[in-house]
Amino acid sequence: MGVSLMVRLQRLRSRRSVQTLLLRSLLWLALVAYFLVPQPVRAARAAVQEIIGRVETGERLVYTLPDLKKGQTLYAYAQGISDSLDPFLVLVRPGTDISALRQAFSVELEKTIAAGGDPLVMIPEFADRYNLAWDDDSAPGYGAKLEFRIPQNGTYVLQLRSAIARETFGGFRLLLGLDAPAVLGGEARSTGARIALLNRTASSGLAPVQETKVTISAERPSTYLFLNGVKAGETLYLYFAGPPNKPLPTFTLHDYGDKPVRNSQPGERPGIALLEYTFPAAAENYLLRFKGQISEDTLAEGSFRLLAGLDEPAVLTGNVASGGRALLKQPVPVQVGLRLQQITSVDQKAENFGVVATLQMRWHDPALAFSPDRCQCPFKLFRDEAFAKFASESHIPWPEFTIFNQQGKRWVQNRYVVVFPEGNAVYLERFSTTLQAPDFNFRRFPFDQQQFAIRIDNLYPEEFFVFQPLEEFNQVGMKLGEEEWVVVDSTASVTSDLSSSLRPVSRFNFQFKAKRHLTYYIFRIFLPLFVIIAVSWIIFFSKDYAKRVDVAGTNLLIFVAFNFTVSGDLPRLGYLTFMDSIIVSGFLVTSLVLVFNVIIRRLELTGMIKWVQKVDQYMLWIYPLFYLAAVLIVTLAFD
Repeated sequence: MGVSLMVRLQRLRSRRSVQTLLLRSLLWLALVAYFLVPQPVRAARAAVQEIIGRVETGERLVYTLPDLKKGQTLYAYAQGISDSLDPFLVLVRPGTDISALRQAFSVELEKTIAAGGDPLVMIPEFADRYNLAWDDDSAPGYGAKLEFRIPQNGTYVLQLRSAIARETFGGFRLLLGLDAPAVLGGEARSTGARIALLNRTASSGLAPVQETKVTISAERPSTYLFLNGVKAGETLYLYFAGPPNKPLPTFTLHDYGDKPVRNSQPGERPGIALLEYTFPAAAENYLLRFKGQISEDTLAEGSFRLLAGLDEPAVLTGNVASGGRALLKQPVPVQVGLRLQQITSVDQKAENFGVVATLQMRWHDPALAFSPDRCQCPFKLFRDEAFAKFASESHIPWPEFTIFNQQGKRWVQNRYVVVFPEGNAVYLERFSTTLQAPDFNFRRFPFDQQQFAIRIDNLYPEEFFVFQPLEEFNQVGMKLGEEEWVVVDSTASVTSDLSSSLRPVSRFNFQFKAKRHLTYYIFRIFLPLFVIIAVSWIIFFSKDYAKRVDVAGTNLLIFVAFNFTVSGDLPRLGYLTFMDSIIVSGFLVTSLVLVFNVIIRRLELTGMIKWVQKVDQYMLWIYPLFYLAAVLIVTLAFD
């Protein structure tokens, strides 16, 4: 029993030794495998950066991508989020001189155009030769995206701008990712990484700097300019200059409530004024108000230079080039054209006329810009009042107008506005209305030429919109439907007017001259008058003096009837017309002839027949000469 127990214990110890040996062997094998067999590299955590910004027309943003590692994959996605922006992405080769690259592109583009080549073919070829990667429209809509595997460690450069084929502008969303493929779908979220840094020196047109002219005159002793939207913390710098030997207008910066916040200060040299102001909060509609009235007897007149910039202190030296987005809201030029299609009536007594005409206006406003990929449309069409409602809801001023000499209601047959992606707008309206004609002058009637005018006033002061004639649209139709008048000339001009506003507004004047068809007056008035006068003269050959008295009396009544006929077409004027003078002259001559024939008849009855016949012989030729002299005097008087 004891022996058997000892044997069993011995066997158990042997098994444990073997198990221990096996465990130690496995442990050593594991350690050897860990240190000698290559292990898989853990994937680095994906890095994503989101940048929200804005690119203006002609502007290029250059981003530096520092410390990229060999084997990393760069992903980039750009999308326009406002206005008309069509983004274009370019990954530039390390060490590339951006300025030299732009110059080379301009030179090659000019050569291509001069040689009759296609720039749309040349642009991608140039981009392939000089850049690592680029893209224009691979993302949805007009978005851009690119993917590039980093070949070696180093600093790379990414450029974002408007598509080269057309100049666009607006806000953008830029996603950058390292080893983050989700960026290409535009759905990746920022991880807080700083992959790209904006290179302000290499970028073009970042700081808004703008130069303009401010004009002060006796007719307009003050004026103002609005600022575009500003951000909190931005600093405005203004440099205002004029001749050193003349007085300089003063100017003040006002906030959106017209509260003054900063006055101009004299510069170091005469003829210069400066202003510096940091905006405490983001705001719209700050304005600069300029006053030329220095004192009761002194008015600073002339044209003065204004240089304005945001976050650009060098503006105060007056030696900074303009660039970047528009800082000052300049008056928007609005081309206005009118096509006269019908003259429905001319009421000479009421001194007005009716027309059917088509009005067209063209202007550019960046606030109207949009990207076609959002609506998949080349333009937006607004009918009737839809555009006015859209502009009101979007707080976008547009060149609303009134017809100054309109009488009564304007009946609009068609009205629509077409807005194009870059912000160009075309307004078209066909209307009919009655218009006042205060320039009528009937002194030479019916050989008169009358001035007709359609005067269109902008509702906004000239600081907002300025009209310009749209020459190719200003026309008069060939068939106006008016039989009495013939249009002989038409002109279009723009003037300033104060009659309908406290501030000068721009007025578009479409004027045309018209003369009468004379056939009616020749055959219905002048020819009958000539026949009547000729018959009256022939009667002088008759020796029946009683009949001559009857004829002279009848002629007198005829002239009275003619006077009423003609006066029925004209207002009660404070002067005589040519026609009035002819009829009045005929009336007076006929009256004298009647008196003469009555006297002759009385003398005949008293037996003085020989004396009567002698006088009558002279009167036979004096009568027509008297008429001719009267007509000649009237004609010379109205020439």
